[in-house]
Amino acid sequence: MESRPWGANPTEVRHGWVRHPRCVGRARAHLRKVMADWGMAAIEDAALVVLSELLTNAVLHARVPSDRLIETCFRREAEGVRITVDDADCRGLETGAPRGEGGRGLDIVTALARCWGVCPRDGVGKSVWALVAAPGEEPEPVRMRVWVQRVQAGDRVAGVGGEREVADVREDRDGGRAEVVLGLQGGGELRLHAGSAVDVVRSVRW
Repeated sequence: MESRPWGANPTEVRHGWVRHPRCVGRARAHLRKVMADWGMAAIEDAALVVLSELLTNAVLHARVPSDRLIETCFRREAEGVRITVDDADCRGLETGAPRGEGGRGLDIVTALARCWGVCPRDGVGKSVWALVAAPGEEPEPVRMRVWVQRVQAGDRVAGVGGEREVADVREDRDGGRAEVVLGLQGGGELRLHAGSAVDVVRSVRW
């Protein structure tokens, strides 16, 4: 099974993996070495589990041609390490029950990561990311691009004229078109097609 390193710098390491179950163990070994080089032993175990969950989901469920690689990116940040798994499948994530090697469902990612999300990838497909951080750190609010279905109450929608806090999120399927309606604090709402993406600012704490 082949893999392809795409370069590294002191704060970011990228790698391409052939879509095969064995790549999960190899990617874990790769991340373990990176974490050791960065002196992040305190969060290594959590980071390895998070990587396993994200990469296993892509290997088992992404509908992509056999010649397309799955990409991983490990980025060192002030709070810890951001793990990103990219694939060429534009569909959302499979969030189901336990699955084979490392696959215990994305609920474990929620438990171990300070925050995680899914956003459209540059080009074709999606990026799934998670920030694994040391307990007790207080990060700055994070700006991210997410599919509108994953916007949460309390997020601040970024757009022309500044940011507006989201009070509630609901779906509207009237008229045969699926829309997500974001109710905004102070009045008003924002209607977006269910397949669209939006920039939000989200405050995340351990």
